[in-house]
Amino acid sequence: MNSAEVNYILNHGQFIEDHISDDPFLLSLKFSGDPDNRLLIDQIQARQKIKKKLPDWYSNPNLIFPAGLSLEQASSQATATLKASL
Repeated sequence: MNSAEVNYILNHGQFIEDHISDDPFLLSLKFSGDPDNRLLIDQIQARQKIKKKLPDWYSNPNLIFPAGLSLEQASSQATATLKASL
């Protein structure tokens, strides 16, 4: 992801917040005419994936997430806390 894409995502946080509960597939259809919205829809999908697994990250609007596979392989917040205490 380049700096222009990062800035676009950060400057359109309201779109992400407004659509955080929406189905990413349906959003893709609705906004298919604007390729930049793909970045925002990917962020919505990523946030939906980590909502239960990493609640502190989910609640931080300034975080930008990588591709879905990286998020799927991440340890949960509870697991990370346990490992840190060992």
